[in-house]
Amino acid sequence: MAIVQYPSKYYLVYTNNFHVQKKPFDYLIEYSKLDRNKRIIGTIWLNNENINLKMVENGFAWHFKKYSTSIIFAKAEIKAKSMKKGLWIQNNAIAPWEYRHTKH
Repeated sequence: MAIVQYPSKYYLVYTNNFHVQKKPFDYLIEYSKLDRNKRIIGTIWLNNENINLKMVENGFAWHFKKYSTSIIFAKAEIKAKSMKKGLWIQNNAIAPWEYRHTKH
């Protein structure tokens, strides 16, 4: 997703058999490009709400500052950290781009 990064061990996958929504919803994926691993870089919108931003606000994703200077995303991450939401409940949360460079 554009300007956010979330840890792969927290991926949530819903299938039609698992998650049923009773009312219709509109979604849109704004596609920017593919990264070097051929993953889509873009923004997800659900019922006109920016899901990328919601993930950062709720502590389910990092604001990927290397590729974004968004004040909105930066403030959302700061607030989520201060409220210890999602991954910020951990004192030692390691960003995915840092984890990939560690020996594990």
